[in-house]
Amino acid sequence: MPSEYADLLIQLAATNAHPTVYQVTAELDDGTVFSGPTSPLDEAALNAVAQDVVGYGQALRSFLFAGELAQVWPAARARASALFAGRLRVRLRIEPSAATLQRLAWEKLIPDGASGTIPWSTSARTPFSRYLPLARAEAPPVGERPLRVLVAMASP
Repeated sequence: MPSEYADLLIQLAATNAHPTVYQVTAELDDGTVFSGPTSPLDEAALNAVAQDVVGYGQALRSFLFAGELAQVWPAARARASALFAGRLRVRLRIEPSAATLQRLAWEKLIPDGASGTIPWSTSARTPFSRYLPLARAEAPPVGERPLRVLVAMASP
């Protein structure tokens, strides 16, 4: 069954170049890959706007989509708009080498300056998740039908 969403996987890993600069690899489901460094992470600036969803989301965008990586979101949105009625699934994978980034509120990221104040996790058209790869192969889909389900409900 084909996906009803375009898929964007963003991976973050530490680099040896600078302790607050990370390597980003973003891959679309059509095989298009974008790669490059983030801008330096300024945790003090992020903490200063932690209660301001828009300010925090825009600061995360500036950190993640720096330089040539600014093309990731427009390319992903264009693909989603052309083929999937604007639906784009976003998965964020933070490598163990970049564990410092796990504590950031990625759900608040505002990916597009044009959309202004809408974090990517609040739209039904852009489901967002933090992605953790499995150490084993995925199980095959259930082949036997019908499935039987037991449901038990308590009356309040």
